Amino acid sequence: VDLDAECVRYEAAIRAAGGLGLQLLGIGETGHIGFNEPPSAFDSRTRVVHLDDVTRRQNSAMFCDDPERVPERALTMGVGTILEARRLLLVAVGEGKAAIVDEALNGPISEAVSATAIRLHDDVTVILDAAAARK
Repeated sequence: VDLDAECVRYEAAIRAAGGLGLQLLGIGETGHIGFNEPPSAFDSRTRVVHLDDVTRRQNSAMFCDDPERVPERALTMGVGTILEARRLLLVAVGEGKAAIVDEALNGPISEAVSATAIRLHDDVTVILDAAAARK
């Protein structure tokens, strides 16, 4: 499979559908949205990425709790693609997300924390449980 061609096809499918109405986002411990590991350009498009060891460890529950079984690469919608959605909805739960949620919402806007890019969007809703919102 030609992964780069699949990324181009995916972007074309989004355009053909009239764009994204709602983009549902989580936030990773590295501050990534999608798999836009730091640093990720705010104009990035759907592409193949290398996953950070933290992200692989964070996703290991889906792979028999073995980070070594988590793929090293993934396809991700780019930050630029995400920002083109008409609405963004970010959901975070748990105390383990509190520090990065605080950084994403209150720290400097930076490609080093791709989640900060949501602050550039005109229609964003953030839903946090008490633990994720504690900072």
